[in-house]
Amino acid sequence: MNRTGYTLIEMVAVIGAAMAVMTIAAALMSAIFPVERLLRRQLAVRRAVDRLADQFRRDVHAAEDVTVEGAPPRCVLGVAGRPAVAYRVERGQLVRETLGEGKPASHTASRSLVFPLPRNCTGEFDQQDEAGRTVVGLIIVLEAGAVGPPGAEVGGVRVAALLDRDTVRPVVQTPPGDTPGDTP
Repeated sequence: MNRTGYTLIEMVAVIGAAMAVMTIAAALMSAIFPVERLLRRQLAVRRAVDRLADQFRRDVHAAEDVTVEGAPPRCVLGVAGRPAVAYRVERGQLVRETLGEGKPASHTASRSLVFPLPRNCTGEFDQQDEAGRTVVGLIIVLEAGAVGPPGAEVGGVRVAALLDRDTVRPVVQTPPGDTPGDTP
């Protein structure tokens, strides 16, 4: 007798194979989602740092005098005929303030932009004279685990700006105890 259809054993085998494929797919998806979140967070940090670097360069290029203070980190850029611009680091963010005309740097700002910094991140300013010209730097140091997994490479960005030129150089440091010559 000719019967058409599937036997119970064939159906169980097909369902078992489908379950195995679905289990592998679920495991892959659970591994991909954290990586996607990490990459999205790193991209957001990179975009914020790029925006901040562009704004900082424009402000330094327009400035005629610079005052850099250490604690808390602060940089005041003065432009003749226009309000001064001050940058300061506070509580995980870098704040750009446009100071009112003729007001000292300690007075309240009239406008401000806030650039959030990643967790475990520090910012500082420096001022150097190179061949009679002043270079103003903004250094953003990403500490271990700031945007990557714990124990990831420590690094950051140094934005150096001059009136007619500027540079962006990556700053990469290795965590303490991880020297290139060490082998386990």
